[in-house]
Amino acid sequence: MLSSIKQVSRVWEKLVIGVIIITLGVFFAPVFKGKVPLPADALVGLYHPYRDFFAPEYPLGIPYKNFLITDPIRQQFVWKKLAVGELKQGRIPWWNPYTFSGTPLLATMQAGVFYPLNVVFWLPNFITAWTLFIVIQPLLGAIFFYWFLRSHQIHPLASAFGSLSFIFSGFFVVWLEWGNIGHIILWLPLLFLSIDKIVSRGKWWWHAVFVMALVSQFFAGHLQISFYVIAITLAYTFYKVWHLPLESRKRMTKFFIFHFSFFILATAIQWLPTAQFISLSNRDADQQNLLTRPDWFLPWQNLAQLVAPDFFGNPSTLNYWGVWNYAEFVGYVGLVPLLFALYAILKPSKGLGFFAALVALGALALALPTPIAKLPFIFNLPLLSQAQPSRLLAIIIFCLSILASLGLDTFIKTKTDQRLWISVAAVGVTITLLWVISFGFIATPSLDPQSIAQRNLILPSVIFGAALSLIAARQFLPQLSLLRKSVVLALLLVIITAFDLYRFATKFTPFSPQEYIYPTTKTLAFLKDDSDIFRLMTTDRRLLPPNVTLAYNLQTIEGYDPLYLKTYAQLITAAEAGKPQATPHSFNRIITPGNIDSGVINQLNVKYILALNDIQNENLALVFQEGETRIYENKEVQPRARLVEGKGQVDIQSYTPNKVVIQTDITSNEAILELADMMYPGWRSTIDSTTEVTPRSSEEGFRHVTVPQGSHTVTFYYSPITMLK
Repeated sequence: MLSSIKQVSRVWEKLVIGVIIITLGVFFAPVFKGKVPLPADALVGLYHPYRDFFAPEYPLGIPYKNFLITDPIRQQFVWKKLAVGELKQGRIPWWNPYTFSGTPLLATMQAGVFYPLNVVFWLPNFITAWTLFIVIQPLLGAIFFYWFLRSHQIHPLASAFGSLSFIFSGFFVVWLEWGNIGHIILWLPLLFLSIDKIVSRGKWWWHAVFVMALVSQFFAGHLQISFYVIAITLAYTFYKVWHLPLESRKRMTKFFIFHFSFFILATAIQWLPTAQFISLSNRDADQQNLLTRPDWFLPWQNLAQLVAPDFFGNPSTLNYWGVWNYAEFVGYVGLVPLLFALYAILKPSKGLGFFAALVALGALALALPTPIAKLPFIFNLPLLSQAQPSRLLAIIIFCLSILASLGLDTFIKTKTDQRLWISVAAVGVTITLLWVISFGFIATPSLDPQSIAQRNLILPSVIFGAALSLIAARQFLPQLSLLRKSVVLALLLVIITAFDLYRFATKFTPFSPQEYIYPTTKTLAFLKDDSDIFRLMTTDRRLLPPNVTLAYNLQTIEGYDPLYLKTYAQLITAAEAGKPQATPHSFNRIITPGNIDSGVINQLNVKYILALNDIQNENLALVFQEGETRIYENKEVQPRARLVEGKGQVDIQSYTPNKVVIQTDITSNEAILELADMMYPGWRSTIDSTTEVTPRSSEEGFRHVTVPQGSHTVTFYYSPITMLK
């Protein structure tokens, strides 16, 4: 029997790899037509001045596929571009001067500055590099996952089945275009594989592979998901080592202690600045009352999305009516993989299946609003108490994909048993129950939940019926051996799953024409033509959303980042209120000041104010208009560098992210030079390149330095050494 299985495995190996590659190729087909995996269509379709720019051709705005996921075009794409641009010029991208009136860049972590696969961005064209960067996520994820499953003697068809489930799962797909989360979880199967090889005393280089994968996933750039990957990696390491004989256990424990210690040291250049930024950020104000927020944990009702991902609608069809954010709650792994994952859970096992089932159930208990899930928030545990539990779906889908492959492997190699039919019945009853529940939904003037739910239950019902027919068909093909008919049926199940997951992924994922990626409109050209050093602001959320100006090297007082300085939040809170405030408000990651009458706006060097309506203000002059977008010049703007005490002249000679050079001519005994950029640990200054002076923070949070009488060159520079003090 075993020899027959091996023979069939060799025959099918190339075919199933082909199924994965073909599915990926079809999914990424728009790339071959010049489109980019980036939601740029939503940027130009939703916001001015892009709507004005494209108005002659699209008077109602450019159609867009998915309004929900504008983050990649507003955050990861521009952060990566800035970081890579700095690296190419031989500078470490410590600082981002373009948003929040100056803010750390490397410390935000999501730029993924030190990620090894950033090597693709050394291609001449950044957009081409970005496309490749996104494409290699599911490609490497599939390779590593397939490789890991095959090392456990799982049939090629079952391995391909699990790989498809993993790379086209809800969690992988909805975060695909962020370009960081997918680049973290793709390393997880390689970590598991290297642990297996190390424990079984495989080749020495598996130790290097383990450390490389562990370091790479951390540098990819998302602290929460990386924490989950490290946690499950530690758990699997413990599980594997614990089952070794005592002497081998001691030896392997030493190896892994060394590996994890090396990982901590190797990644210090990232986690040290990130930890410091977190401690100085306003995140504690943004993370209030988490236990009472309905959008924080995975809602119980959203478990329906494990069977029917669009039961509550889909943002790409503008009919999502579920709780808060579709992307945070969809853990779909495919209907057929779910069925076989349940089958694997029901089968007693002490190996990989037991571990995957235990972790999946534990992660689910922590993701749902259960009493145990609330404990980290009650006791304020580090990392866990500020992390959205629903993102444990990353671990859940990984484990379910493993279980799905184990379930199909059992289906191929053994006779159908009662547990498989229990799994089939469980999925069938769930679908039936969802149909019954859907009839109880009440329509509103804007949405018809009943129609949405029922329409999106049709395909899962059809797929379930097809899977049921194929599973039952084993009993009605007596002319073929058990192995042969099981393999044929399993192949059909894999094809059905590929279609199901492809449809799901394609429905959600936008691909944009290259001309939609940060086009230079007349408004933006006007702003770029001004050679002064200045900042701008908008008065309407439909105008240039935060971070977008970074793509044009235009500086703004706005910003969008989970981490932003508490001192800046304090300053903007006072500006919005028109008077000093005791504590900063929560801006929930997005700062968009709107009080144009505040004197703080002048202090922040805001020269231009963009609006969609006429502004009547004697200090503002209309200087340009494109469609509905108006640009007003602020007559009261203060220069970026100025003297707040003393007399003299100030002129900025050079301004780069990590270094600002200012020429001064002080006529009084001394003067206080103010640079209206946010102060932060690590910023240093010199006078005439010889005298080291520690800059101080002003009441507003700006950089101050005392300059003696005479002509001097003052240099502000960012030093990572002082950051560690």
